[in-house]
Amino acid sequence: MKRNAMITLATAAAITVMSLVGCGKTESVEVNEEAVAQAGEIAEDAVEQVSSDVEEALDEAADAAEADGDEIRTPEEELEAMKADLVYMGGLYIKDPENDLMMAIFKNAGVPVAVVQKLGNTYYGEFTTEDGTTEDGREYSKMLIEDKEFGYHFHLEDEDADSFLVDEDGTIYDAYDMDESVAFDMVLDTLK
Repeated sequence: MKRNAMITLATAAAITVMSLVGCGKTESVEVNEEAVAQAGEIAEDAVEQVSSDVEEALDEAADAAEADGDEIRTPEEELEAMKADLVYMGGLYIKDPENDLMMAIFKNAGVPVAVVQKLGNTYYGEFTTEDGTTEDGREYSKMLIEDKEFGYHFHLEDEDADSFLVDEDGTIYDAYDMDESVAFDMVLDTLK
């Protein structure tokens, strides 16, 4: 209510200044300067009031959330809460001095989700897969996540092929099994 009154006063002062300036009378120059100064003060007060109102509304929202039991969690606390529904299925990483590619697969309440990190970029969320074959005939799973296509193959006991990852450019890298703690650190990165 106060904010509306202040804005109305500022608008009225600005209209008064414009009408005085529009008259073209030179003896009213002092009035114009005074009116401009008053309009500036009123506008300044209005901005301060709006800022105060916004700050007060944010404080009230935080208090209401706390009263409802919705506490603000740190990313680490959020990860701990997620772990109840997040099951680590496996992950791979590469050892290449000019590239870093890591992939971790989870099930979140039964839905497959993944986190892929490459050269400082992180892609995560639900994903779809389809079968793929490398040029040398090795089979792998293509993963589409955030409009990027990656690939993976986990070494199986009944085959000769080693684990490997395929980046979005189609480059194939020998891969190694990822420790679960590293995989959850990747999830934590998505929460920051």
